[in-house]
Amino acid sequence: MRQTFRKLGVVHDFQHMRPSGGLSSLCAVDHLRAFDDLLRDVLYGCRMLRRSPAYSLVIIGVLAVGIAANVIAFSLFKAVALAPLAGVERSGSLLYVGARERGGNVVPLSYPDYVDIRDRAFPGLGASAVQSLILTHRGAQLVQTELVTGNYFDVLQVHAEAGRLIAPGDASRRGQQPVAVLSDGLWQRSFGGDPAVIGTTIRINDHPLTVIGVANATFRGALVGLATELFVPLTLNDLLAGNTELGERNDRWVLAFMRPQPSMTRVQLEREATRASSALAREYPIPTLGSRAAIVPIWQWPFGAQSLMLPAVSLLNVMAALLLVVVAANVGGLVLVRSLARSGEAAARLALGATRGRILRQLLIESLVLAAPATIVGFLLPRTLQSFLGAAAANVSMPLFFNTEPDHLVVGFTLMLAIVSALVYGLIPALRLSRVDPAAVLKEELASSGIRNSRARSLLVVSQIALALVLLVGTALILRTLEAAQRANAGFDPQHVTWASFDVRAGGHDEASGRMLYPRLLDAVRADPGVSAASLAAWLPLTLIDWMSWNLEPDSRRLRDDEAHAFAVNVVSDGYFQTLAIPIVAGREFDETDTATGDLHIVVNETCARRFWATPAAAIGRTMSSGDRHWKIVGVARDIKYARLDEAARPYIYVLESQAYRPNLTLQVRARDDATAVLTRIRAHAAALDPSLTILQSGRMTDTLRSATSIYETLARMLTLVGVLAVAIAALGVYGLVAYTVKQKAHDIGVRTALGATRTTIAGHFLRQGARLALLGGAIGVLASLGVARLMARFLFGVATTDLASFTVATIVVIGLALIASLVPAWRAANGSPSASLRHQ
Repeated sequence: MRQTFRKLGVVHDFQHMRPSGGLSSLCAVDHLRAFDDLLRDVLYGCRMLRRSPAYSLVIIGVLAVGIAANVIAFSLFKAVALAPLAGVERSGSLLYVGARERGGNVVPLSYPDYVDIRDRAFPGLGASAVQSLILTHRGAQLVQTELVTGNYFDVLQVHAEAGRLIAPGDASRRGQQPVAVLSDGLWQRSFGGDPAVIGTTIRINDHPLTVIGVANATFRGALVGLATELFVPLTLNDLLAGNTELGERNDRWVLAFMRPQPSMTRVQLEREATRASSALAREYPIPTLGSRAAIVPIWQWPFGAQSLMLPAVSLLNVMAALLLVVVAANVGGLVLVRSLARSGEAAARLALGATRGRILRQLLIESLVLAAPATIVGFLLPRTLQSFLGAAAANVSMPLFFNTEPDHLVVGFTLMLAIVSALVYGLIPALRLSRVDPAAVLKEELASSGIRNSRARSLLVVSQIALALVLLVGTALILRTLEAAQRANAGFDPQHVTWASFDVRAGGHDEASGRMLYPRLLDAVRADPGVSAASLAAWLPLTLIDWMSWNLEPDSRRLRDDEAHAFAVNVVSDGYFQTLAIPIVAGREFDETDTATGDLHIVVNETCARRFWATPAAAIGRTMSSGDRHWKIVGVARDIKYARLDEAARPYIYVLESQAYRPNLTLQVRARDDATAVLTRIRAHAAALDPSLTILQSGRMTDTLRSATSIYETLARMLTLVGVLAVAIAALGVYGLVAYTVKQKAHDIGVRTALGATRTTIAGHFLRQGARLALLGGAIGVLASLGVARLMARFLFGVATTDLASFTVATIVVIGLALIASLVPAWRAANGSPSASLRHQ
C-alpha cells in the first residue's frame, strides 16, 4: 500500500507525515490511514479465503442461491406493488380514483363522473380504458389499446421516442383529426421501426387515424401486467367501439389515476374526494354507489394483475426470506467451525497488541468479502431462470408484461441482502473470536469453547431442518393445490373444443352486414362433417376477469342498495351450451325461435335462479329488467367457473347474440376427432365467406383451462425451487455438523476401534446424533408448519390446511435426507484407519 502511494507521489510514510497544512491536512492523513487500514483488511481477508478454497466456494454457492431466490421474489413484488409500471417514475406512489359501491367493491368511473371529479377536485387526474381493437396493416391483427385522456402522458411523465404524444387538444370532442400513438413494440414489429410512419394514416377498426408519435421504449401502458400496444384519445371510444358510453353516468369503465402532490396530504386528498363525491351524489344520484370518488393506492386497485398476483407474490417473498434464514444458519455454522480453528490466530494478534475492535472489523470484512461474489452470482442467476419461471404464463392469450427488469430498487435490495446476510452469519463468530482469552489459548484450554461451538452449531442445524420442513410443507400444499385445480370440474367439457376469434370490423363491415356474416359462418362450420357442435360467444370462460356486466333488477323483489346490482354477462349464440356441454337444469337453451326482432330472452345460471326465485323451475318465465327493457328467462344453466377456478358461486346471465350485437365474437367448435385439424377447416370456411374475415386469435379450450391455473403454476414452480434448495441446504448443514464431530473425535474413534468396537457401533453413534437433530428439527417444523398452513389458507384450492399427504411427504423427505447426510460421514468414520485416528491430535 505504501509503495502504491509512493509511486503516486502522495506520501512517503504515513507515520512520518506531518500535518503542515493545519486541521485539514490532519483530517486528510486520518482519511488516508483509514483507507489504508481498510484496504489491508480486504486484502488480508482475500488471502485467508484463498487458502481455504473449498470453504469459500461452499459459502459463496449457498449464499448465491439464497440471494437469487430473494431477488426473484422481490422483483415480482416490485412488478406488482413497488414499481409496477415500466417507464413511469415512482409508479408505486400513483393513486387511483374510482367509485365505491355500497357493498364495498371499488368500480371504475363513468366518463361524465371522471370529468366532474377532475374539474372540481383533481386537475391532475388522468384516465384510460382498455380495449382490444383491430389494426389493419398488411393484414389484420388484434392490438391491446388504451383509450387515454389528453393529460394521460403528462400525468405519467412519459416522453415520446419519436414524434409527439397525445395532448389535451387531441382528446377534445370538437372534430379534431383522430390520432394514435404506437408503442415501441408495435412500431418495431409491424412498421420495422421506420420513422417515416409518423404522419401516416393507419386503420383502427376500419377507421383512419393519423400516427403522431411513438411512446418511450420502456413504457408498456398504465394497466399492471398488460402490455399496451396502441394509444388513442378516449373521446374516440364512440367512433371506434360503436357505442355511446361517453355520455352515460351508469356506464363505469374509466380507470382514473393521479400523482399525489407533495403539497397535499392524504387527509386533504380524501377531503377533496368527499366534497366532489357529495356534489355528484346531490346532482346525479345513483343509489347503489356509496362514494363517487374513492382514492385507492395502485397496489390495492382491483383492476390489473396486482389484484390477482399480490397475495401470491407476498407469500413467495415470505418463503424466500425463510430460505435466506436457512442459508444464514448454514453459513453461520460453517463460520463457527472455522472460528474455532482460528482461535490461536486471534489470540496471537491480541497478544501482539491488536485491539479487539480491529479483529472484529477484520472478521466482518472477511464475511463481506465472501458475500461480494455470492451477491454478483445471486443477482445474475435469476436471468437464467426466466424461461423456467415464465413457462406457466405461456397459455395466456393476452400480451402480458411485468416490470421485473433490474433497476435501482432491485440493486439496492440485493446489496442490502448481502450486507445483512454477512452481518447475520459473521457477527456472532466475529464477536466470539474478538473476545478470546490469549492465556487460555496458549494453555490449550479450548475444550469448553469447542463444546459451546458444537452446541451452537447443533441449534443452527435444528433451525435449518425446522425451517426447511416449513418450506417443503408449503411447497407440497401449493403443488397439491395446483393438482386439484388442474383436476377441478370447471362445469363444462373442454376436450375436443377449439376456438377462433373474429372481428368483422377488420373487413369494413358495419352492424347490418356483420349481423348477416356471423350466422353464415356458423352455418358453414356446423355443416362440416368433422364438427359435432358450434356456437359463438363474446368471451371464453376462465379468462380471469369479467369483461362485461349489466345492472339488472329481478322481478321477484327490489334489490337493496347494498346488494350487487351488476351481474356478469356473456353474449352467446344458440348452441352455446351444447358446444361446451353445460347442462340445462330447467327450461331450454337458445334456439332458432329466438330472433333479433323477437321478445328479449336470457338464460340465467342456477345460483341466480335459486337466489331470486328459490328453484330453477320457478325462474322460467320470470323477468329481469334494465330500465325499460325486460328480459324473459327461458332457461336455467348449471353453474360453471366463469372467470377463475377458485371463485364462489354467483349469479351469471347469458344474453342472445342476435339481441345484443357485438362485432367481435369467438367461434367455439366441438370436433368429432382432432380439434387442431378443425382449425384449418375453420380458416377455410371463413375465407370462403369473406377473405377479410381472418382469425385474430385461436387455441384449444384445454389450453385456456390451463391458463386459469397459471398463478398456481407460477407459485408452485417458485416454491418448488425454494423448497428443494432449503432441504438441500439443511442436509448440507447436518452433513457438516456430523463430519465436524467425526473430525473432533478422531482420536476417540481410534481408541474405541483398538478396544474392539465394531464399525456398526461407531457408525451408529454418529448416526444417532444426526437422527436426534433431524427428529427434533422435524417435530418443531411440523408444529410451525401447522401455523403457517393456516396463514396460507387463502391460497389453497381443494386442499385442507392439514393435508395429511403434504405433511407426511415433506416430513419423510426432510428427515430422510438429514439421516442420509448423517450416514455418509458416520460410515466414513467407521471405515477409517485406527492407526491414523490414534495419531490425530
